[in-house]
Amino acid sequence: MTDLREILHIKLESPDFDAAYAKALADEGLPFWLTEKYIRTLNDVCRVLPKTYEQVLEALPHVCAVPELVLLAKTLYYILDTRKKYPEAFTAFTLPEAPEGAEHTVGYDTVALFPILAHIKPSWDELVARGVGEDVATSSHIWMDSFLAESVEKYGKLCFAKEYFAAYGVGIYVTTLIIGRLRFEPRVNDSRPVRIFKNAEGKLLPLMDNTLIHKSGHVFGTYGCEDESACYPADFKETVDAYEGYTVDPDTRLAVRERVRLSKKEWTPAFASGGATLSVHIPNGGSITPELVADSYARAKEIFTRCYPEYEFSCFLLNCWMLSPVLKEILPPASNILSFASDYTVFPIKNDAKDAFLYVFKISGTPIPDIDIASLPESNSLQRGIKAKALDNKLIYQFGGYKPWN
Repeated sequence: MTDLREILHIKLESPDFDAAYAKALADEGLPFWLTEKYIRTLNDVCRVLPKTYEQVLEALPHVCAVPELVLLAKTLYYILDTRKKYPEAFTAFTLPEAPEGAEHTVGYDTVALFPILAHIKPSWDELVARGVGEDVATSSHIWMDSFLAESVEKYGKLCFAKEYFAAYGVGIYVTTLIIGRLRFEPRVNDSRPVRIFKNAEGKLLPLMDNTLIHKSGHVFGTYGCEDESACYPADFKETVDAYEGYTVDPDTRLAVRERVRLSKKEWTPAFASGGATLSVHIPNGGSITPELVADSYARAKEIFTRCYPEYEFSCFLLNCWMLSPVLKEILPPASNILSFASDYTVFPIKNDAKDAFLYVFKISGTPIPDIDIASLPESNSLQRGIKAKALDNKLIYQFGGYKPWN
């Protein structure tokens, strides 16, 4: 029997495809989430489509007019019901293209959007029921609208391309909350290549946790640090009266090949891998002033403590290019980025050094050797500084950061 994939000339391989496709075939008629009423409710109640609401409404009938697109949307909807991450749900997936000569293409361009919108209202309701507040529930889902607005700017039309679908993932991230300027994600058994210790004066000191370190001080496997013969094992050891290991230079934020010994009379453990942590992310756009950042941390502590009692959070953790010490050579001391980084005890992590190119220059998926550094834009001081450092072979690596809960 010719199935949907052959008709639309797409790849759609998933462990859940057969079950989802069978449900979609048995589900006759238009589902409630492919109706104008649902989209209006989504916008009126949840307020998650402030920029693209009218365009989404205009696209809807073009999806509904093609039975194969409706069937595809239903199939994706049932796969979404598994709440799996994108790589777990799809081993191959290409979105359909409109037939040559088609009068309208918007249905094909946006078909994958509607199954995700279908899950936003129940996800929003779940957050409100937890008590996070309608403003946080809305801000935590509104990034879909940003994707759509970006598509109009990038492609000249509303579309929901594969990269957006993959970036959104398959699960609905009901515990990943945007609170003020920052996004927070609870994680269980979070792992980092470091242990953090604290003394009576409140000083924090990292020791690398049984990690292979490149001679540069980066973690082995980091971009440009793939030569295992140039590495050494930074082992960690606990004795009856001390903790022993390799610490991190506070200026370079790289591991130092010199073992230190921390007396248990002076130092106590503050962090080790395992347990619950709150991972911090910085959404694109907007300022990160110290006031906004401090407000986000304070609200996050209150909301997650009250609304997610199943977690016992120990700290905030961050992986970010903004923690790179090279930025101190680029930005003024009063920079918001440097102020943000100063909240964290910083340590090296394995990374590809691509994030600065992604977030500052919007370059994604390009290997660093293939990036034409000399042609990068210089629209602001940050771009100019990062470009100059890259031309001097000083990349902005990502680093890990630890911030105490209290």
